[in-house]
Amino acid sequence: MKKENFIHFLQPLNMVMGWQVIENRLLEDEEENKKAEGTLLILEKKQTGRKIQVIREDNYFQFDFTIPEEKQILKSLQLHTLQEVISQIERAMWNLDNRTDRKEPYDFVPLRVASGWKIEYNTCINIDPDKLPEEDSQWLNFTEDLLLLAYDKGRILIDVGWKREADPSGRFQLIFVIDEQWEEPEKLAYIRRPEELTSTIEAIMQDVQDGKYDN
Repeated sequence: MKKENFIHFLQPLNMVMGWQVIENRLLEDEEENKKAEGTLLILEKKQTGRKIQVIREDNYFQFDFTIPEEKQILKSLQLHTLQEVISQIERAMWNLDNRTDRKEPYDFVPLRVASGWKIEYNTCINIDPDKLPEEDSQWLNFTEDLLLLAYDKGRILIDVGWKREADPSGRFQLIFVIDEQWEEPEKLAYIRRPEELTSTIEAIMQDVQDGKYDN
């Protein structure tokens, strides 16, 4: 697989704020994952010390959800399908086993997130704005603060909001900034379609991964 196309092939996940992608080689293609060896995914939430890890063994996926500092295993499973892996990852990120207020995660736009990125903030619901009636109350979820992704300790940021807030005629605003240069962003885009939004985010991540914005 060519390096320049790698992020496009990652498995989209319902990402929760506060989690950092330490390593990501988990692909959308289940058969390719089964051919892989070693660690496919490491997610870490430093605020709580929790860590999610997926390792490909001989004929299964080893899923571990731990608190390393406390040497406490919250969950350890041997899984055989990609869908099982995705379900366990998302349940762990949302901490659903210890919550009484929810049985399933909120349905956010699935994101392919490359190694090194942190989800600082995410309330970007998985709804097609072109299929949402103008009188629907869910327009209230289309706010100016939907998604913030950070890289290199916050030196590189991707910020997404809806302009104008709660307006059915609005669009996603994506701002890509380096070193807090908000007045002179590397990229400013207005996007209506969710799939175009995610592909734009992936393209930026790929450029970062390829070293285009290294110091």
